[in-house]
Amino acid sequence: LLLLRSGNPYEWSVEKLLLYKELAMLAVPILLWQSDLANPVFLLLGAFAGFKMIDFFLGLRTTARRDSIQRALPGYVDLLALTMESGLDLLTATERIIDKMKGNALRTELQMLLQETKLGTARKEALLHLAHRADLPDVQSLTSLIIQSEELGTSLAGVLRTYAEDMRGRRIVRAEEVAGKAPVKLLLPMMVFFFPIVFVIIFGPIALSF
Repeated sequence: LLLLRSGNPYEWSVEKLLLYKELAMLAVPILLWQSDLANPVFLLLGAFAGFKMIDFFLGLRTTARRDSIQRALPGYVDLLALTMESGLDLLTATERIIDKMKGNALRTELQMLLQETKLGTARKEALLHLAHRADLPDVQSLTSLIIQSEELGTSLAGVLRTYAEDMRGRRIVRAEEVAGKAPVKLLLPMMVFFFPIVFVIIFGPIALSF
């Protein structure tokens, strides 16, 4: 699952991933031992850190990949609604869109979706696989919306148009949340790097005059 959601950037198999984790689990204690840190507690902590180190880096890759999908998703939904209103079906519209898309994580996931359907996977099952791989609430909502629309026989183009507008609204809310958190995140760097300089500028001449 970790390899799947990180996009498997190095094309490792599960066996290779476990091998590299075990090698790292051995390598870190050896480095600590050679650095005169032969305390058993340090060696055990080093072994645990080495085993989890690759998971940490793949987790960072997963987060970056999710952010890439999240940024590209609203544009894809808008284009999908537009192309389906012109008379194309879901898979044909998706194929037309990804031909014009730049290389990103969403394009890779959509290519996997098309490949699964071409190999005989049912559309509903392929959409559920997409939601599982991406692991994003917006993608899960989109796939559920498409599946429900097909099961109920409603017009998917109109539903997608409404969903795209709703997604744009949620994106504005998320941007406002990030902007609201910015002053709090800036407080610590300002206290460490900015305020001491201000104090030196203000009180330095007074101290020198004394």
